[in-house]
Amino acid sequence: MAVLLLVGCDTVASEQADPEPPASNTLVEMLNAELELTAAQQHSLREHDESVSLSAFGRFTNETPSDAAPGVLWTVAADLHETLTDAQKERLFERNRALRRELRSEMRDGPRGAAWSRLPRGVRQVLRKSLTDAQQEELRALHRELRSAIRDARNQLQEGTLSPEQFRTNVQELRTGFREDARAVLTDAQRERIQAIREAAAERRAERTAARTTVLNLTDAQQEAIGTARQDTRERIRTIRIEQISGARDRDEARQAIRDVRSAMHETLRETLTDVQYETIRLHRSLVLRVRARLVNERRG
Repeated sequence: MAVLLLVGCDTVASEQADPEPPASNTLVEMLNAELELTAAQQHSLREHDESVSLSAFGRFTNETPSDAAPGVLWTVAADLHETLTDAQKERLFERNRALRRELRSEMRDGPRGAAWSRLPRGVRQVLRKSLTDAQQEELRALHRELRSAIRDARNQLQEGTLSPEQFRTNVQELRTGFREDARAVLTDAQRERIQAIREAAAERRAERTAARTTVLNLTDAQQEAIGTARQDTRERIRTIRIEQISGARDRDEARQAIRDVRSAMHETLRETLTDVQYETIRLHRSLVLRVRARLVNERRG
């Protein structure tokens, strides 16, 4: 999708923003249906009513960020760590893989594809409401040119006339050029609105990171180790995907290699974090997956 590159996202490996959690009663109902929560557990979750009913992850209403506190699902995850039984936690974790597959399929096969789904909600609203037919056609034409140029670069990589590093640099330059050309298609007002949304999203990401650090009580050394592990994982996955494009790995080999890289990152986290911290991270991820799945189902309905 042209607009993904327009706002500066990286399609090779990009981190998606956490979704907005549903109202607390919906969260309780969602978890109760899966885990058969006790009355005490439901009461504990409902104590988060005020914060969970707000947008914890930068929802844009009428293109304006809400005033909600980011990171509330970290607080809920810490609560779940204290209140759920080991059997209930395992039930959550066991379903995560299936949920990830469903969400990947939705991103790939949805009405606008993975690119559109990665855009901040506010950017999607701006583009839906303000792009003229002429602007949309100009962006489509630019995107077709970009795709053709990247396809040529892929062919050169497969033929051996481009090294993997040259291919990566070439694609980065192509995308940078596309973004410059695409932004020129927008009006000043559109560019200013998108920039404001991106800046607000960056601030909320920083606040979510701070919430995670507070809830997990991470030390400076742990934060550094986590950051290094994630950056190393992203770079290794990029390299594997380029090797797949070049033909050095087939699809199954690349998938297994990526799974191995991610498993190695989780082992690093296990070694870096305490048992409580690691389990809280898994519970937070479980919540995020379920909220995203819920939102996808609502859109389908």
